[in-house]
Amino acid sequence: MAWQATGGNLKGPKGDNGADGAKGDAGKSLHVANITVSDNSDVSVSALSPATPIATGDLISDVDGRLFTVSSVVNGDTVHVSNQIDGVTFKGPKGDKGEDGKPGADGKDGTGVNIKGSYDSPDALKQEHPTGASGDAYLVAGALYVWSGSEWTNVGSIQGPQGPKGADGTNGQDGRPGKDGTNGLGWTWGHGVPSGSQPVGSLYLDLDSGDVYSYTQD
Repeated sequence: MAWQATGGNLKGPKGDNGADGAKGDAGKSLHVANITVSDNSDVSVSALSPATPIATGDLISDVDGRLFTVSSVVNGDTVHVSNQIDGVTFKGPKGDKGEDGKPGADGKDGTGVNIKGSYDSPDALKQEHPTGASGDAYLVAGALYVWSGSEWTNVGSIQGPQGPKGADGTNGQDGRPGKDGTNGLGWTWGHGVPSGSQPVGSLYLDLDSGDVYSYTQD
């Protein structure tokens, strides 16, 4: 006993293509903010990239990688977001420190400054020196004016702030005693006519008579 083909076939012909399905809903866009976004707050569209088009349901990621949903479009300049979506962030863990870069090329030598004098005012400087050479500089009321190639430029004050008061110095040594002076002229007084010698020019008052006597050179 064995199986034998009968010559019959139960597979029909290929059917026609079916009708197209309905169009699906538009997908939601992601906008990256250059600011920190707070829960349940308004966000300026100017802080987003891309800024437009934006619609309710779109997602916003702030500078910290936190994700928010646009709950409403307030106007053309502002949208309102919901609270942060928990458990979702675009900010990954901090990576390892990169290798040091190669040393940069040496910079050009700087231009030295030659302070050539001083003036009371910028006008006085410009009147005396309408132009200058590279590196020329003058002091004007404590500020340094340097020739830039086209004009005198104030690059700032080169006088630092007043320093703190210094400590009191130690007392100096006592000076040597001076020489004795000569006797000065003065008054003497008594009763009656004076007697005895006095320096020339000395005066005497007789208390009894009120007469004044002068001791003179003979």
